[in-house]
This record gives sequence, C-alpha cells and structure tokens, in this order.
Amino acid sequence: MSGLWLPVVRKTRSGNEYSSFTLGRPTFPKIIHALQEPAFDIGPLIARAVSAESEEQDDHEGDDEADHDPLDDAHDEPPAPLLGLDQGHPFPPPKQLDPLPPVTANPKPAAIPKPAASPKPRPGPQRSSTKAEKAAKAAEKAQKARTASHNRRRAKHARDLATHGHLPSPATVSAIVRPAAPLKTELNASALPTAFGAYSGKLEDKVEKRGSKVRRSVADLIGLSFQLVKWDGITPRPLLDKNGRIIAVLGGRPNHAKYLESANFAFCTIRDAGAAENFPAADKHGK
Repeated sequence: MSGLWLPVVRKTRSGNEYSSFTLGRPTFPKIIHALQEPAFDIGPLIARAVSAESEEQDDHEGDDEADHDPLDDAHDEPPAPLLGLDQGHPFPPPKQLDPLPPVTANPKPAAIPKPAASPKPRPGPQRSSTKAEKAAKAAEKAQKARTASHNRRRAKHARDLATHGHLPSPATVSAIVRPAAPLKTELNASALPTAFGAYSGKLEDKVEKRGSKVRRSVADLIGLSFQLVKWDGITPRPLLDKNGRIIAVLGGRPNHAKYLESANFAFCTIRDAGAAENFPAADKHGK
C-alpha cells in the first residue's frame, strides 16, 4: 500500500474547528512510515484468517451430525395421554347412540320462538314549558284562529256574490252613493253609433274630426243643445241618459284638507323633473 487516508479535524490559524472528520493524511509519521514500507502487504494475512475460520466452522457442523443416532429416539417415553392404558384395549369402548326418529314426507319447520316484548319505557317527569314555548304556542293558536276567520269571511263573500251580485260596501254607499245627486239628460245612449259595443267606438269622419278641433265658447256649446251645470268639483254626480242608465260620472276630488297640498307637490315634482331633462320643443307636448 502506498498510503493511508484517515478522517482528521481541520482547524484555522486561530485554532477554531471548521471541518470535522475531513479525509486527509494523518499527522503521525512514525505509524504511517511503518505501514508505507514496500515489503508490507495485508492481503495474504486476511486470506489466511478467513480460510482458518471457515475450516473451524465446518468441523463443528460435522461433529453435530455424526453424534446424532435415530435409534436413540425409540427409548423415549410415550406421550402422557397414552400412559396407563391397557395394551389390549388401547381406546375405551364407544358409547351407544340413540336411534334417529323416522323421516316424514312433509316435515314441519321448527317453530321460531317469538322474542319477548320489550317493556315500555317509563314516562319521565313532566317539565314545565318555558315562556318562549308558551309564546310560540299562543302565536300558533292565534294564527289558526285568523286563518279560520278569513276562510269564513271568504266563504260568506262568495255566497253573497253568487246571490246578490257585486254590491258596494255600506261605507261606500254612505260616503259616495247617497250624497251623489244624479243629473238626467235627454241623450239616448242606445242610438249612439258603435262598432262592437261600448269598448270600441266608431271611427270619426272628416266632419266630426273637424268639429273636435274647433275651439268653442260656452255660448256656442249651449247653442248646440249643451247644458251648463254648476259643480263644486268634490261631490260625485252621475250622468244618466233618457233611459236612466249611467253614461258618465263627475267623480270629483277627495274632500280632504291636505289633498290640494299633496296634488300641488306632485305637480311641482313632475314639472321640475321634466325641466331638468331638457326635452326638445317637439317632445315637450304632453310632458
């Protein structure tokens, strides 16, 4: 062997260790010098040691196999259960078995026993309801009562409608119908020209269209058989034809002190919103 490498410790000049067990040449020149002699060879020594160990192991294994004799096992004692048995009767005589019952043609299946009924649990102590539970039960009961009341009123309304037709409520009759003074006219509504009934009027001809665009005064309208009726704008007045049929109604506004204030506020709001949009002159009509 030309040399031997051993793990050594590396240190800096100040003595601090910076690399542990680094492979390098050892600092023992006397020991290394003896191992580096050309005449020294460790290979034959290792080969002889391995050969001697193998021969010794083979000798031990041969001795164990030669010492074993199979006839020695015949002198061993029998197992414990066979001791004390008679050589003439190595086993006890078998017991006589009971005869089997005869097999029937249609054997009945064995009845399956019913499981015993489990005892009913004993009722536990009754606990008192909390305030929240009582309130929930009361609310549910009230809801059921309201639903039943609504159903009864709905059924009564359906019966009255089927018997008497649509009738105004007593409050409507006392507030609107009774104060209303009907205004009779000589118009015969049945003679008016129509196309398909009251929901589809007859188209106007040229003379009628021309007359609808002409501005007329009150005197002109009275001269055309119109009648001037003074009205406060509040009290409703139905207009009747010569047959007593309502053809129009002067509905009027609600008789309330704040109605004019609310109507004026709505008008100003709509007017200001339209002015802010800056509509063209052609689009301002009707807006």
